[in-house]
Amino acid sequence: MKVRFGKILLIPLVVAAIAAPAWGSDPYKVSVRPSFEGELPSRAILPLDVTIQNGGADARGLLRVSSQGGGVTYPIELPRGANKRITVFPFVQYNDIQFRLETDQGNQNFSFMVPGVTSEGLHVMMIGDVPGELSFIKSTKSQVSNVEGPENPNNQMGATLLDTYVRPENAPARPLGYTGIYTIVLGSGSERLTNEQVDAIKLWVANGRSIVFLGGASAPILTDPRWIPLLPASGFHLAQMASSQSLSELANSRAPAMTIMTGTPLEGTTSRKEGSLLLTADRTYGLGHVTYFSFNPFESPMDKWEGRKEVVVKLMRVGENVTASNFLATAATISPQSGIVGPGAGSTRYIPPTTGVTDDPFSTELPPAGRMFLILACYFVVVIPVNFLVLKKLKRGELAWITAPVISLGFAAILFTSAASLYSAKMSTATTGLIIGQEGSDEALFTGSTEMFVPRAGSYDLKLSYVDSLQGIEDQGYGAALAMMEVESVDDGEIRIPTLVADNLAFRKIDYRQRVPIGKWFHAQLTKTGPDTARCEISDTGPYSLEEATLYVGKNEIKIGKMEPGVTKTIPVHFTNDSISDNNGPGDIRMFLLRRKRVALTGNLIGFRPGPQIGTEVKARSLTKLYLFSNLEVTRP
Repeated sequence: MKVRFGKILLIPLVVAAIAAPAWGSDPYKVSVRPSFEGELPSRAILPLDVTIQNGGADARGLLRVSSQGGGVTYPIELPRGANKRITVFPFVQYNDIQFRLETDQGNQNFSFMVPGVTSEGLHVMMIGDVPGELSFIKSTKSQVSNVEGPENPNNQMGATLLDTYVRPENAPARPLGYTGIYTIVLGSGSERLTNEQVDAIKLWVANGRSIVFLGGASAPILTDPRWIPLLPASGFHLAQMASSQSLSELANSRAPAMTIMTGTPLEGTTSRKEGSLLLTADRTYGLGHVTYFSFNPFESPMDKWEGRKEVVVKLMRVGENVTASNFLATAATISPQSGIVGPGAGSTRYIPPTTGVTDDPFSTELPPAGRMFLILACYFVVVIPVNFLVLKKLKRGELAWITAPVISLGFAAILFTSAASLYSAKMSTATTGLIIGQEGSDEALFTGSTEMFVPRAGSYDLKLSYVDSLQGIEDQGYGAALAMMEVESVDDGEIRIPTLVADNLAFRKIDYRQRVPIGKWFHAQLTKTGPDTARCEISDTGPYSLEEATLYVGKNEIKIGKMEPGVTKTIPVHFTNDSISDNNGPGDIRMFLLRRKRVALTGNLIGFRPGPQIGTEVKARSLTKLYLFSNLEVTRP
């Protein structure tokens, strides 16, 4: 009996002895897979889920992720026995992603080849439990309709639609996770999204994308209080529809009888009805838009209807998001001199007419390369042949050890004088960009860039906060082409750059998006008072002022002036005032608002300093524009 019991005790010891070498030599087991399924976007951020199992001692360290877009570091803690999943956000242009796990218990290198990355097309994502439901939209050309401008000169630009999927538990909780997606469809199971995921999607939509809500026989998401502020309709209830002439005409095929979740469209939305029954409703949200289908194209009998593809693609209007993205990219480039947004407005350096070099090192131009080369060439000619020939002729060659250093100091003084103003300048920053906000939303996104001047070589913490995404860092040497630098940033839920290494007289520029608490700063509410009139109430509830504040309502341009903290103004609005010329460029905010039927409060935000918090801000060069969009659309131009 004792022998048998002893043998039983030996079994786990033998198993442990066999397993120990495997865990001891390689304590970490790592697996990587994309958060998304289906067609995966490229030339964009692609979320990857990295699962790390620790079979060794407690460990802590860093997970370094490298791709064509640079490197990102993720702090990580791995207690013994941990099975930890971390979502990383590399920029994927090709397929190969490199990883390095560095801990106090050892290091491990591994790579991951992203499968099925598609470079061309507009990605439509379904959040839900049934991947593959959207496959019928593939190989469809989405038209950018009713849009003018260089991105669509003939009003006919189209792009192939591609279907992408993510399960609710894997959906990113940050806006940057959706950068490669143009439209989101909320499918079955999307009601399980967390508050953080919902907030991220709202910010993403407000910055030029779109979201589709579905009705049908059952739609629990329509009663979710987190989504109600986005919905273009209310009072939802079930109804039976024998057929729909409107949908039949869209698809050129008779629509079947179906169960719909009809409702009442909100004021200012664009809706489509079949008699008294609501079919679709669409409203703007920031630069993006929200669409509601009272039917569910994935339920029977709609899922077998041959006209489903045509109807869904036309009603989603994915192509409009391309125009909004182009406008955002254009408008984010601002000229501080004029405050004008437009193509290339900030592509050349602005030199303030009354600002000295010590206040604005960015306005200083270093001597051209040709002149510097000439000075160096003259130095080598003078210090060697001329110097020695003159001393030899004077028969005083022994003085060369004195004259050579003196000549060197003289030429060094000439070179130093060329850059003396920069050596005396302070560490400085200059920021330009815009904030896109939506009436009633707590958060908004700042999109822009910051130029930095670093007079002394060293390593600097940029003291970033709430930065959601970083497009990259550029070396802005004057007289040289901009070159992208690979800089490893730290991502602990927001982007940080704790160690920016710079040489003497270094110029750097970063492009980024930063979350800002717009709901604590300004409130703007537009209320209809008649067919052609409205009342706009604007409150400055934050610590910042708004200069040159202007309210745009279609062609109505209302100058408000300066808004100070604690001040509320009530502005009467008449929709019929035709005061804006139609000849403005495609990057002009007024024409974009007019074409999209948007209502917005704009102005220059004073006092807010986004991005790097180092050195002194050059206020004459910095400009942050605010665009706060109303919940109402223009119903009469």
